[in-house]
Amino acid sequence: MSPIPWWQNVTPHADVREGRIDESLFAASLEGVQFAGQPPDEYSKAEVFFRKTYLTEGLRSLLTKLLRHVAGVAAANPVATLQTSFGGGKTHTELAIYHLLEHSDESPKVDQVRELVEAASLSRPLPVGSS
Repeated sequence: MSPIPWWQNVTPHADVREGRIDESLFAASLEGVQFAGQPPDEYSKAEVFFRKTYLTEGLRSLLTKLLRHVAGVAAANPVATLQTSFGGGKTHTELAIYHLLEHSDESPKVDQVRELVEAASLSRPLPVGSS
């Protein structure tokens, strides 16, 4: 049995299907989202960011540990080393952490974030930061 091609198994977002993808979206930066003018909603709005982000097993694990650590539920090393190659998701991980903690009311509107919060044995992410 041969594998089925990915394009026969998944449905891309409408912007991809309709050829409306803005390639500048792939040039994200934490500084640009937090401090610069008007970054795209895909990076600047927590709910949009998490709706368009696939949470890999590694990202889920990191965010769950982070939530537990910030809430004081589990003592853990607060330093995480992101070991990914160029284009491997380091900035995306930073943005996920930023939105999860800085926009703790908006982020859990997305099912996968609510699942993370529940996996961390919390009712909601604890807000941190100073925006």
